Amino acid sequence: LERACALGDPGGCHHLGLFIAVEDDAPETAIASFRQGCRWGSGAACTEVGILLRRGEGVRLDRMAATSAFVQSCRQGDAVGCGELGWLRLTGEGKRDVLAAVRDLTGACRAGAADACARLGLAQLRGAHGLERDRAAGEAMLAEACTRGSPRGCLALHETKEGGALPRIVEAAPIARSRCREAQGRCASAAEWTATWRVSTAGVTRAVRPPPRCGGELERVCHDAREVSAAHCDADPGACWAAATFGRTLVALGAGATTAADQEARAVAWARGACPRGDARGCAVLAAAHRQGRGGLRQDDRAADAFLARACRADAGYCP
Repeated sequence: LERACALGDPGGCHHLGLFIAVEDDAPETAIASFRQGCRWGSGAACTEVGILLRRGEGVRLDRMAATSAFVQSCRQGDAVGCGELGWLRLTGEGKRDVLAAVRDLTGACRAGAADACARLGLAQLRGAHGLERDRAAGEAMLAEACTRGSPRGCLALHETKEGGALPRIVEAAPIARSRCREAQGRCASAAEWTATWRVSTAGVTRAVRPPPRCGGELERVCHDAREVSAAHCDADPGACWAAATFGRTLVALGAGATTAADQEARAVAWARGACPRGDARGCAVLAAAHRQGRGGLRQDDRAADAFLARACRADAGYCP
């Protein structure tokens, strides 16, 4: 990654910054790589610069400079950056512009930034930050956020429908799962770059450096997620699958000893009854079980594809 960045690869600089921020926990060092990637055209790197400036992590807090970074990131097509820009404009942390903020957040949401959907939906639902209160629009935006995988959106939508706060165990599960995916995704992203990016010198091709580990953060959040999912297993057998998955991740990291095959079998037994009733999550569990040969099912890609298609028909959020 260092070599990639030094040779002018903007994506290499972005992923080098992620590696430094996650593995070394050194935002003050990571921002230099993000800035270089941003100058060379990585919208995602510009977004990271803006986030660090807005939070004052590793650099002096500067919301105007953060706004400029998000403007650049949005121009380069990064949906997350557009969402961050819209939020600054909506809250007045940057130059306040409600119309532009709604445009930015809506565009970011449509482009796949789930948190932008959630932020706009909550503001519409509450009539906050200068927006007119609009329950229907807010709930629709939160539903979109939830479909795209935002725990904040799912929780807010559930509270709106149920009229009250969720029990702590239910609330903790999606948040833990999201944090685990985020930590794993950031590290996996850096690992992918180090594994695939090559430097050719005098006809000799070599890897830049070995893939990184996520360190204790991934282990900690996956452990928390496993415990929460396992505790929720009795009330929701589908959560057993998540608990077993986190257990397998911990084993792969050398931080666990068992894969909880009984939890996988329990989830598959539940899914076999739930999928025929049109439960998208049940179909998705069966798809994953067939894909990986888990839960007592044989590995079968054709069956996995068929169950994934059923999950997709039941809920577009499961579509690949």
